[in-house]
Amino acid sequence: MRIFVDSVRIGVGGGRTYSYNLLKACNEIDLAHEYDVLVLAESFGQFSRLASDHLTVLRESQTVPASGWKRVLWEQFALPLILRRSSADVFLSMGSTDVFAASWVAHVPSVVVIQINQPWMVPDLMPASLRVVKWSMGLSKHTASHFLAVSETTKREVVQVFGIEPHRISVVHHGGASEIFSPEASSSRDILDRYGITRPYILSVSSVFTFKNYLRLVQAYDILRTKLSTVPRLLVIGAVKHRSYFDEIGELISALGLGDSVTFLGYVAHDDLPSVYANAQAYVFPSLCETFGLTPIEAMACGVPVAASNVSVMPEVCGDAAVYFDPYDPDDVADVMLEVLTDRSLREDLIARGFRRVQQFSWERTARQTLRVLEEVTGK
Repeated sequence: MRIFVDSVRIGVGGGRTYSYNLLKACNEIDLAHEYDVLVLAESFGQFSRLASDHLTVLRESQTVPASGWKRVLWEQFALPLILRRSSADVFLSMGSTDVFAASWVAHVPSVVVIQINQPWMVPDLMPASLRVVKWSMGLSKHTASHFLAVSETTKREVVQVFGIEPHRISVVHHGGASEIFSPEASSSRDILDRYGITRPYILSVSSVFTFKNYLRLVQAYDILRTKLSTVPRLLVIGAVKHRSYFDEIGELISALGLGDSVTFLGYVAHDDLPSVYANAQAYVFPSLCETFGLTPIEAMACGVPVAASNVSVMPEVCGDAAVYFDPYDPDDVADVMLEVLTDRSLREDLIARGFRRVQQFSWERTARQTLRVLEEVTGK
């Protein structure tokens, strides 16, 4: 079976991590199939490390427009021709919606991996430019042969919102944290120095969108300062994706006088993240909506106690290895953060539960289950 993988729309966060690690695992366990992989030019160097006798990162990746309507048009008109030349048996779209012309021109079934749900679950919290994904998903219902959801929560949401028949959606969990995430990463203090990070700190990692709920996290942190005499700094890592929301957060930080206590560091290279996780006092995940939510699992793998939202997919993914708060209530967020920081017995229990939880996710398992779905769709 020849598998054409379209990773053009995956961005720089969890989507890229998912695509890279899934392909890496497929490369390691699967010698029976061949892969043609298409990525953005900025990802070409990283994904090229996966190249092998049966996996090719297409050179056409270097011609893909970076963003906007140029890329959309490129996908609908240029990509189908590349797919047709590849003689693929199945088209795997990592971008949460189908590339409508691709399977029609190349006459191959398409399988869509649903990695975002915010455009239809919390549309008011998304930039207008991303709300179009809901419309695209509505069309994908009619063109895609099958869908892969990275959680049961996401599958239920898609069935409810779009009326897609449940048998057309397979749940294959995210593979979790890669092997570089471990407590031993705490010894790499030079990475902290490079980014100007001083300990102790409370950590949160995610791109800055409104649905990530960082405004309420800052409010909760301000409340926490009234409850605890010595409070670790709050460190948020992630690229700014919603500029007006980020500006609003900055105004709140200034108004509360938190400029010396709260830092939004921006993007940090993926391979540098383990050290940042492992040196944190606690990990807080205040998001309002996710399809999986990888970062709490990465924190657990590094031996850090996790506090997370009690909504969306977080309870499904974190299980009993996190303590939960109401993400809409800054007082509750502050109370849970205080408990994690001050209750030594709870911290030790969360760390132990986190290590066990991490073992329930595996990229090899994700790869095998994904390949099984592709084989069923193609009949090969």
